[in-house]
Amino acid sequence: MVGPMKEKNDSSLGTTPEWLRPLLKAKYFKSCRDHRGKADLNKNSECNFFCLDCISAPICSYCLIHHTQHRILRIRRSWYHNVVRFNEVEKHIDISGVQHYVNNNSKIVFLNPRPLSRPMCKGVVCEICARSLLDSFRFCSLGCKLEGMKRVDQKLTFTFGIKYNRDAEQKKQCKNRSIDNISSDGCNHYGEDGVKDTPSIYSHRRKGIPHRAPF
Repeated sequence: MVGPMKEKNDSSLGTTPEWLRPLLKAKYFKSCRDHRGKADLNKNSECNFFCLDCISAPICSYCLIHHTQHRILRIRRSWYHNVVRFNEVEKHIDISGVQHYVNNNSKIVFLNPRPLSRPMCKGVVCEICARSLLDSFRFCSLGCKLEGMKRVDQKLTFTFGIKYNRDAEQKKQCKNRSIDNISSDGCNHYGEDGVKDTPSIYSHRRKGIPHRAPF
């Protein structure tokens, strides 16, 4: 069994798995040289699997017997472009910010950007290739997010546990400011436990009804 995943620490790309670039650049669905003679109607000798531990050329279904203890991603086709299933790739990398699509009732993610047939529209678009997106996403593919780490936001990451959180950073800045500055710039004041402070219901008790002293 191959050892733990190696990660490439590049100051311009954050912490990126070593296998990600080879995965995106590989050529898939070619006939396997080792099993070309076993080609059949099911196309089982097409190289549409990628081993994340070996980081070598794509492999076919007959090659999988040599990678039984390895992490494997299956590459699929959608609209003539290479995709991976959302639930398969999210086990290995943080794909937040990348739009997923639905094909045959399965969520998919594109490996690389697709050519644009129409000019850029108004609204939300991919920060790299300008493809139209839904509001909650920044990139149309894994390749565009990787490029975005270099050109747009170096705090982006594919590694779990160090996700860049703008909201958390803003709260931290607010906590470090004086109360006067907080009230002027509209930031909420948070206590040490991160919970928004609320005034105590006992801080301003109403006075009780006065009682006249007995004669």
